[in-house]
Order: sequence, then C-alpha cells, then structure tokens
Amino acid sequence: MEETKKQATPDPPRPNQFAGSIKGDAYGDAKNLSGGVFEKHDPVHDWYRTEIELALKNSAKRRADDKSNPSLAPTIPNNPEAVPDKRTPEELNLASHLGNKKRPYMSKHARDFVRHMGNWDGFSNHDGRVLHVSFTPEEVDIVFKTLSQEFSEDPLAPTLGDLSTVSANTWFGILNTKLKGPEAEKFVKFLETKVIPKIIVKGRTAKDLLSFFQDCVYLEPDAGFIKLSTNSAREAVKCVSSSPPLIRLRQEVGYGVRTGRRDLSSSIRKAKAACMKYLKPQASFTGGSSDIIDICWSPNGRQFALASTTLNDIYNRPGNLMLGNIDKMEVKLLDGHKTPRPIEQRDPTLDNQMRSTVTGVAFSNDGSLLYSSSYDATIKIWESQEGFLLDSADLSGPVVKMSLSKPHNVIAGSTQNGWLELFRTDDHGETHIAKFQQSGELYASALIWADRINSNWLLAAYDTTAENRGKGLCAIYDASTGKQLSTIRPSTGRHFDMFLHQEAKVLVTGVSSSATSVIRIYDVTLSSKTGRGPQINMCDTADCPQKDINVVTMSPCARFITTSGTDNSTIVWDRRHLRDPLTQLWHGDTLMPVTPDTNLEAEDTGITFAQWCPHDGYLYTGGSDGVVKVWDVRRADSLARNLPALDAQIMSGEFSPDFDKLFLGSASGKATLFSMEVRKGEGLDEFSADMSGIIPDIDPDDGSVSQQVDNDGDQDMDWHDSEGDDDY
Repeated sequence: MEETKKQATPDPPRPNQFAGSIKGDAYGDAKNLSGGVFEKHDPVHDWYRTEIELALKNSAKRRADDKSNPSLAPTIPNNPEAVPDKRTPEELNLASHLGNKKRPYMSKHARDFVRHMGNWDGFSNHDGRVLHVSFTPEEVDIVFKTLSQEFSEDPLAPTLGDLSTVSANTWFGILNTKLKGPEAEKFVKFLETKVIPKIIVKGRTAKDLLSFFQDCVYLEPDAGFIKLSTNSAREAVKCVSSSPPLIRLRQEVGYGVRTGRRDLSSSIRKAKAACMKYLKPQASFTGGSSDIIDICWSPNGRQFALASTTLNDIYNRPGNLMLGNIDKMEVKLLDGHKTPRPIEQRDPTLDNQMRSTVTGVAFSNDGSLLYSSSYDATIKIWESQEGFLLDSADLSGPVVKMSLSKPHNVIAGSTQNGWLELFRTDDHGETHIAKFQQSGELYASALIWADRINSNWLLAAYDTTAENRGKGLCAIYDASTGKQLSTIRPSTGRHFDMFLHQEAKVLVTGVSSSATSVIRIYDVTLSSKTGRGPQINMCDTADCPQKDINVVTMSPCARFITTSGTDNSTIVWDRRHLRDPLTQLWHGDTLMPVTPDTNLEAEDTGITFAQWCPHDGYLYTGGSDGVVKVWDVRRADSLARNLPALDAQIMSGEFSPDFDKLFLGSASGKATLFSMEVRKGEGLDEFSADMSGIIPDIDPDDGSVSQQVDNDGDQDMDWHDSEGDDDY
C-alpha cells in the first residue's frame, strides 16, 4: 500500500542537519569505520570493570578483618594442604573411589528434576550409580584462579591489581550479576571460549565446568553428591507430594521421564494451539490522534507502544505516540513529536504546536528503551518505564520507516526525500554511522535487519514518488563498514513490502508490475568468496493479480507465501507450485464511507494486518471490514473462525512475544487488546489515560486550558478540545 493512503500529508522537509547532529562520535568519520560499533572483539573491561573494582574493595576489607580476627579463615585457602579436610567419610570415600575417573556434575535444575521423577521403576536399573559430584574447595580454587588469570590479561588489569586474591564468594557475586544481566549471552560465550579451555580439573568436562559457572547465579556453591538408589528416590518424592494424581501431572507436563522431548513439544504445541481459540477482547483505549498505524510489544509482553497519524489542520491533537502498561492498565501519552503550527493556521483557541504523524515504534532488546520515528524528521529515544525523553536524532527529512537492530541497538531510518541513515545510541547520545541516498525520487519503503543471518546486514526495498512505476530498488547494506554491499537483482518496480524468513534464508518481495504486481523470491546465502558479502539470487517469481500489496508474509514452515492487498483479500501461494495461487481469502465489505463513485481498490486500505501464529499454524488477517479472520490455508474451506469485530477499519496489529495477546489499531484512533485471560461474562475494560506529559502551548486566558488544584496543592494542566471532540 502506498505511504500516502490513510495518512496525513507529511510536514514540510527540514534542512539537512546531519553535520550538527553527531554527539560524542567516538568512532570518527564514517569513512574510517572499519570495525566501529561492530567490533568482533569487545574488551573484557567494558563489561566487568564495575564489578571487579567493587570486588577488590570488598576483598581488601575482608583481608583487613581476617588480620584483626585470626579465627576467620579465607574462603579459598592459599595452601589447601594446610586446611583439615572436613568432608564426611562418605564423601571422602566417594572421591577416593572415583580417583581420576569422570566426576559428573549435574546442574541445579537437573538435581531438582531428580526429586520429581516419582516412583519410577527404572530406578532399580541404576541403583548405586553416581550422577553428581559437587566441586570441592580445591576445584573451586582452580576454577576461579584461572578465571582471574584470564581477566588479568585485559589492558585494564594493571589498574585493578592482583585479581587472584578475590574471594570465592565475591566471584559468585560477580558471576551472578553477569549471568542475570543484559549481556549474559556474551559473558557465557566468553567463558566457553576464553576461560573453560584453560581450566584443567581431573574428571571434569567442559560441560561440567560451564554448568558449574551457570549455577553460580545461586550465590553459593552446592554441597554433597547424588548417589542414585531406589530408596533415596522414594524418600525424595515424599518431600514433594505423595499424591499419585500430582505425580502423574508432573510427568505429563514434563517433570517425568515417561514423556519424551518430542512428545512433550507436540503436547505443548497442541495445548497452545487450543488456547488460541480463547482470544477475546479484554480492554481498549480510545485516545489516538487518528489512525493507529504501528504497534510494538516490549520483550516481556507487559508493555506496548502505539503510533498514530495526525491531521494537519484544526483537528490536530495529542495522541500520536502512546506508551501502555498491561499491569497498570494505563496508557501514557508522550509529547515529543511536534512542530510549530504554520502562521496562517494560528488561532487563539488552538495549540501553537502541531503533533506530527508517528510512523514507527520499537523497544530495545532489554525493553529499557523505546524508539519512535516521525514526520517531524526525528527519531526519539525514550525511557520505557516512565516515558522520559532521553535523546532525539535529527534526520534529513520526514521519516517514513524505522527498523531497529536489537543485537546492536543500531537504528535505520528512511526519509521521504530518499535518505537512509544509520546511527546508534549510547551513554553519550546518538552517533551517526552512515547515510545513503539512492535518488531524489526513491525512498526505502521497507527495512529489515538480517539479525539471525548476519547481524550487520540491513535490507532495504525502495518505492518511488514518481509516476513511473518501473523505478525501484532493493539493496543490502553493511552497518559494520557503512557501505552498500550490493544491489539485489532484479529489483525494478516499486517495492510495496518484503519479508525475510531468517531460518530458511529466503527473501520475498512484493513489487508493482504494470497494472498488477509480481512476487520475487530470493535465496540469501553467504558468498563462497571471502569478503564478498551476501549472495542473493532470485530463485522464483509469480504474477499477482493485486494492484497494490500492503503486506507480504511467509509461513513459519517456509512453504506458504501470502500477499495482502487493497482489494480486501489475501492471496496464498504454495512455493512448490507458483504458477497459480493456492487460494484467495476474502474479507467483508469495508467500513469506510463510500459513494457510488468510490474506487475501492484505489481508496480503501484493504488488508493491513497479516501474521502467522506458530502455535496453531494459522494465518491471522485484519482489514477494512473491522474483522480479524483466522485461516487454515491447508484446508479447502480455509476460514477457521472470526474474532469479534471492531467498529472501525483495522489499520495495524501485533501479537505479543508469547502469542497470548493481540493488539489491534483502528482508523478511529482506538486500540483494542485481545487476550486469553478474559473470563466468561467479563466486560471490556478501559485503559486509563495518563496525560501528565501533555503541555499545551496556548494562551490560558481563552478558556481552553484550566488550572486544577489537587488536594496536595500541586497544579495540573487539564486539556479541553476546543472543537468539543468527545473521542478524546
């Protein structure tokens, strides 16, 4: 669908402010970005300095306390032989029996699993087998000394001193912080590649060592060992429950050995698929400035953001950017994307600031930040809990698309005047990486980061503002070098949308072709030649009867391709037989007001929401009839069910990360939450509106802004629509 449909006219383009928008660029000129923000090797001190410095302070204090109180022994003895062995005779006998043989280590989760196994008959076949031997103090000493040696090789080490004196309990605290932090995956990789290969402990494997490190999140070493026997297992299960139904339930949901992994996955998938039938309207919010065109969820599924269009006239109002919280049932209106009202539209009863259309929203990987793009030629960064504005990046024109590379927090924004700009945010603000411009008539209408294929690659599909439908482009950029890698060919024609199946490594584009459109399918692989970047070859194509395509999707199994268009239908294609469509899925009549002269395919929005659910394998589509339809494309009669209808055209939709909730945005500025948590007979709740951040720029004497005094004496601003709009 063209960008101009159902959206207000963008604000006038702003002058190029690229030169003055770079703040604290630690990487220099974009031409010198050989590694830049995508360095393959991150110095260790970037993510451990604070913890180590605190550890040294604690260790120094502990050593001072030890000297003043000789009875206090260090956690890890400097001379293990001088410390009497306090292990039980049973443990000493076990250690002696194993000698240089394997000393298996079970993770804490695995040890907890054993006591849930119930009265399993198979216990008798393994009676007396040793499953787990805890790390002894001597082994702990070896592990942490090797860990400290790896840290000491870092350039920062001379400023920290001798890390071998850091106590074991302090190391447990450091590991706990890192393994629970946002960079846990990077830290685990560091342990696997840099630390564990240098640890030599007889009888312990690399897997044992990694399990031990990961168990350090429990802040203290485990004790004892597990010797499997029938009697010990029966005693353990008594501590959990002696109820046979509960034991059977644990076995069925995965705590028992009777359910294999394949059967368990199948059972869970069937259960989740059955739950999808209970998606019902739970709550709504009416406060959007106009059409809600983009929705995103935080990674934990407890927060959401809504982006809305605005009207560039007297009906312009707040509600273009909204931040919601599921737990608080509250939506906060964020006031940042706005421009001064033109002089010719100034009026004493109107706000002097006009809110701009917000075109995109996205949460950071850890959910702490919210990014929003707008026609005001900025991308803004917000703190996601309270909605505080942290930073604003100026781009070269109205931003029509935004895409966030979550592994790097690198933002790509395309402007209506043809620029594509990449930048990232850090403690010093935003730092531009590179900017590209293809042509004054081309702009990137779709942006996708190839995170799982190569986190540095950005795919951009271009549309044109010219009347020539033959113009177009599809290109791929490398953010680590700030260069365009290649042009994906063929790439002629206006690109409406594209979809990248990152597991199957398949790219699908929907492109205009004369009076209809065409689907192109590409294989995305790494080039066989070193340094040549990606190798993208078109492997198939199909003619599509739709004039304009809004959404292109591919099923999780990579077998089905769909195109949803302005004709109010979704066409399904089987990749194995692209000559003819598999089926065409139709929606009902549009809710848009029409006249006998209305050209629906040219003016109606059609199908604007299409998404596959991995639980049931169904396709969910929403359109201008206000209905979300659920399709099983494998059946001749594809319609599985309809969700309860909305009272306006559906403009956007997004499932939560766990696919247990669905948010839909409509043309009336209303957002509706569908959830599995709705109980029978419950009515539709309303999200409360928090407008504390909206400050009108208006003369308070005209009566449109009143001062209200709370009981605590604070004054709050109360917004009244000068036109008497009851929807807000």
